[in-house]
Amino acid sequence: MPEQPLQLTRRYDLDWLRVLAVLLLVPYHSAIIFSSLPQTQVVYVYDSQHSFLLMKMVDFMYLWQMPLLFVVAGAASWFALGIRSGRQYLGERVNRLLVPLLFGMIVLLPPTLYLWTRTVPRLAVRFPTFFQFYPHYFVPDMADLSGRTQGSWTPQHLWFVLYLLGYSALALPVFQYLRGPSGKRLVQGQGLATFFAGRGTILLLALPLALASAVPIGGSENPLVYLVWFVYGYLLMSDPCFQAALDRHTLTAFLLAILFTVFIFAVGQKVGSAWSPLWTLWGVVYNFSRWFWVVGVLGLGHRFLNTNSAVLRYANEAVYPFYILHYPVNMLAGYLLRPWNATVAVKYTVIVVLTTTVTLALYEALIRRFDLLRILFGMKRLGVRRRDAASSSAPG
Repeated sequence: MPEQPLQLTRRYDLDWLRVLAVLLLVPYHSAIIFSSLPQTQVVYVYDSQHSFLLMKMVDFMYLWQMPLLFVVAGAASWFALGIRSGRQYLGERVNRLLVPLLFGMIVLLPPTLYLWTRTVPRLAVRFPTFFQFYPHYFVPDMADLSGRTQGSWTPQHLWFVLYLLGYSALALPVFQYLRGPSGKRLVQGQGLATFFAGRGTILLLALPLALASAVPIGGSENPLVYLVWFVYGYLLMSDPCFQAALDRHTLTAFLLAILFTVFIFAVGQKVGSAWSPLWTLWGVVYNFSRWFWVVGVLGLGHRFLNTNSAVLRYANEAVYPFYILHYPVNMLAGYLLRPWNATVAVKYTVIVVLTTTVTLALYEALIRRFDLLRILFGMKRLGVRRRDAASSSAPG
């Protein structure tokens, strides 16, 4: 097989998938307000009313939503390293990830966690005012980085940004190797791309995910698992054969994903002792279902969403600030509406609408228009953005 040229044409389908996945976080996080998920690493303001239907919606979206975002982020690294050196790539990661992460943890997250402490009746430590709570937030409980015991430091929804920052540095040598002569021989020619172009072989990429998930680190947000997703995103962009395989297996992946998801929902949460047959089977089926959903979504997106538009150009710039800001707004809406005597359906709808409109309004009125806020939310300055708009080739 002749060596394939570097694929640097902008993939609008990846842009669309990233935008849609982030927008769906609003109904996802709003649904968690009406459910009980003690295993989650992110704290939430819970309502006194619960909904079994919304809880199942959360379980379903959890299968594929964050994995998809990590895959798209890995793909973005492929495009970024096509036009940047390793040092430039890391510098861009600092501006886009580290600065918003620090800003969020200092400014946005403490009020959110304080609202949560006011809804938990049996918290170990309580503070009458936010100003008394604020210094306490920066004293982490190393035994519980979810913040659930003491109401102390936790990255909350910015765990995604924190993971990406670490992955960008950790995976950079691997990414650079794959772009070099030895890496190209590994992937192209008779290498990985040819193997995974075979019938059904692309589906076998679920196996490393299942193995990584068996390593007991990080709770529900196992960093090793999401590192695999991130590397997969990069690898899938390294040769057109991978996308061709995704396209051919779209329908098969969806059918298998539905079948495996039915099994997961029928059995319930992981059962049995560690490494027992049922425990192992559940873990394998669970991770295969996640990969199948992502394969199906990537194939479907490539088929129908690989087009540009004015809406996408606006959304593509807004989506990252929207991600950072939507969670504090969502938690505030859930907190303020807790006393409201309305049905779950009504409160849920209002929270989703409020979160979306208020977040977009804050972005449009403030973040988008002022350079300081643009920098704090990981955006380019207005002048730089205008110069780069026509030549940008990375999907987000």
